[in-house]
Amino acid sequence: AQSITGVTFNNLLLAKSAGAVSIVTSNATVSGTLTSSSTASTLSAVALNLTVTGASSIALGNTVTSTSGTLTFTGAVSSTGAIGSNTGNQLYSSTFQNNGFWRIGSGSATTTGNFTNASTTLSDGGVISASADFATSTQAATFTVNNGTFVLEGAAAQSISGLTFNNFR
Repeated sequence: AQSITGVTFNNLLLAKSAGAVSIVTSNATVSGTLTSSSTASTLSAVALNLTVTGASSIALGNTVTSTSGTLTFTGAVSSTGAIGSNTGNQLYSSTFQNNGFWRIGSGSATTTGNFTNASTTLSDGGVISASADFATSTQAATFTVNNGTFVLEGAAAQSISGLTFNNFR
């Protein structure tokens, strides 16, 4: 495992073949792109905040997480890997395409940009709020909200056929 001090990065490329990189000491900001293109690595903000203002691309087998801090993505996010948190919050304010695994945990996740779920979303008591267009692009998409809540807000079109929700508003 490697540790990096939370600072402002112009662009951040995670190209490790395996293992974890932890952000320590202070919050981190990526003012450009975040690219995780290796085969099996993790970028963890642990209990700190990670903000990405440019586009983010998370490849299959890779993870971007924060145990209890806040993950904020203001640029478009495309993931075939895993993004999530145990108890922290997440904010997506541009297009979010989930073709991987999205974990909400017991925190909250808010999407104000268009959100397409083509894979697995897991919430362990957290709240998912979608205020822009929400769509499942395949019947194979899985939403496991356990005791969490899924909230559709706003006037945008919503396409949620074929899904089971425990708490829906």
